[in-house]
Amino acid sequence: MTRYVLTAAVAAILLGAGAASAQNSPSQGPLRPPMPPTPPVNPMPPGGPPSEIVVTETPTTTADLVARGVRLRNERKLDAARDVFAAALKADPKNVAALVEVAALHNQTGKHDRALEPATTAVRLDADNSRAWAELGVAQLKTGRHLRAVESLKTALAKDEKNRAAYEPLAKALEAVGEKEEAAQWRAKAKKLGQPVID
Repeated sequence: MTRYVLTAAVAAILLGAGAASAQNSPSQGPLRPPMPPTPPVNPMPPGGPPSEIVVTETPTTTADLVARGVRLRNERKLDAARDVFAAALKADPKNVAALVEVAALHNQTGKHDRALEPATTAVRLDADNSRAWAELGVAQLKTGRHLRAVESLKTALAKDEKNRAAYEPLAKALEAVGEKEEAAQWRAKAKKLGQPVID
């Protein structure tokens, strides 16, 4: 009996080994490693949920406002341009570029009396600014200040002889004070320099 029991136990062990060998046989291929657990969707970062991210735009500079106003004026969106120039001057009341553009806008829309103040302020802040002198001269010409217009427009051309916006107003201011010959000379100079006449 003892021999039979031992034989049965040995047979059981051998059968178990054979089954394990069959599982690892080449015909069945290599054993695959267990699949890793699927991570949770949108895992919570350490420390709890992230705080709200606020994105802020770069503050608009006065130069940006002036450039935007010029684009609007060129597009004939004059009311919008006026508002943008006003915002630029509110941010920097002594910004010469903004003052010149405001004067130019007033001259463009026929409000020459309103162009006087910003143009005058601009030349006081920057006496070498040819455009400021030209806008002041145009405003003076259109409001009957002919002698002052001559002085301002000559100053504009002394600062920059290529400032084409100053030639024709200067000629008209000279004609208004009886200097027709000099007016003709300035028109001839403008033509010689290739500067188109701008009224």
